[in-house]
Amino acid sequence: MPEVRTLPSLSFMAGGLPQTREEAIARAVAAFEGGDQEQLRQSVEANLDALYARTAGGYRPKWRSGERRELLITWETG
Repeated sequence: MPEVRTLPSLSFMAGGLPQTREEAIARAVAAFEGGDQEQLRQSVEANLDALYARTAGGYRPKWRSGERRELLITWETG
């Protein structure tokens, strides 16, 4: 039988929603390593409305809608 564990919520939004446009841009850029960071920043800034929804609580990433949980599934072999 596999063992299933729910992992703690350690996500992109662990520190809460970004409160300003600049913070939203900075977090999106920080999620990527390597490449041309300035070009990435310009792209995120130009497409911010497609990436984030402005809410009363801050900027909510549109790609992370709803509650999501991560599972760790392990089992013994052999």
